[in-house]
Amino acid sequence: MEHLSIHLAEKALMGGAVQFRWMYPIERYLSTLKNLHQMKLSKTKPRASRREIDRLHSETFHEWFKNYINGEEEASSSNCYSEEIKQLANGPTPYKMYYNSCIS
Repeated sequence: MEHLSIHLAEKALMGGAVQFRWMYPIERYLSTLKNLHQMKLSKTKPRASRREIDRLHSETFHEWFKNYINGEEEASSSNCYSEEIKQLANGPTPYKMYYNSCIS
């Protein structure tokens, strides 16, 4: 336990303040968007069960999220998003890197 203060100080120097390393703000934001998407699905398919809505949400959220953040959805046209959210919405980069060997 006596080394805890030393290790915490090292981590703070390496990564900055803890609020800048946490995923909570992004998770909270994505939770809000999840609810928005599920409400939209419920309105377009009023007779669907909760299980069907959850399945549709799992299958279509990535496309809806991308369209929503990029302004193709009508509700998001006036919002300004951080670069991290835009990168998250657009998915992984299509570029691949290959290495012939490993240097250890």
